[in-house]
Amino acid sequence: MFEFLPYTTIYLLWIPLIFWVLFFIVCKFLTYPTVIKKKLKNGEPWVYIPDWWKKKAGLALLARLSQVLLSVLAVAGSTFSVVFALWYLEFEHFEFGLASAVVFIVLLVVISRKASLQMYELERATFYLFMQRLRVSSQKKGLATTMDNLRSRSTWELQRTLLRVEKRGCLRRYLLAASRTKKFPKELYTEVVR
Repeated sequence: MFEFLPYTTIYLLWIPLIFWVLFFIVCKFLTYPTVIKKKLKNGEPWVYIPDWWKKKAGLALLARLSQVLLSVLAVAGSTFSVVFALWYLEFEHFEFGLASAVVFIVLLVVISRKASLQMYELERATFYLFMQRLRVSSQKKGLATTMDNLRSRSTWELQRTLLRVEKRGCLRRYLLAASRTKKFPKELYTEVVR
């Protein structure tokens, strides 16, 4: 029976990978509004904070707590796996296994930032698309517009559109489609080509 112990424990060493994947999913789909709120405080008034984050404080708190719990489990489980693998391989220096915790914490921060910033980048691309469309439509009508006027109109239009889209339940899908769109007005395309 003891000869099967190393093989079963090797399979258990893959459990921290599940925590890493769950941490990435929580950062990408649940806790991204914290990054957007920081951008709002830094002076970007056009960002859209989802309605569910503003109105459901309990859900927001649960999302933050699950992010913290999964981060602790991922780092602790990964560090334990490295230490156990070094012990199993009869490596004498266990401090390398403990030092791997620093590497896992840095990896945790990088994953958190990349996953959380994706929604902000989608919103930013959509905002600039709205701004370009409003600029071209103003030029078609012969209206003189300032950059501040374009920004405020684009912000208002983006907030209104994203609120409607969120109520339908397809905010991420809409932002993905809007940020990847190639449907620029013909006038804008000819300006860019010149």
